[in-house]
Amino acid sequence: MLITETAAVGAVAALLGMALGEARGGGTDALLRGSADLAPYVKGWLLLPSAGALFLVPGLTVLLLTAVSVVPARGATRKSPTEAMKGW
Repeated sequence: MLITETAAVGAVAALLGMALGEARGGGTDALLRGSADLAPYVKGWLLLPSAGALFLVPGLTVLLLTAVSVVPARGATRKSPTEAMKGW
């Protein structure tokens, strides 16, 4: 359960991070286009992630977080609930 929860949180975090990054990039792009000095240099640019990156980044994030959560999950299965709560 802990591993599944970690993978789900990782997927949501990766997608949210990509959406916020794209929104920030779009805002910067609009700001640059609005500048009379810089508009000629950014004309026609539209910076979007590639289709591969849209699947690769969340996939790698979920894989990494799942791999990292295995050690705590194994430790949690070897302890009783009362023993695990003693350190709180």
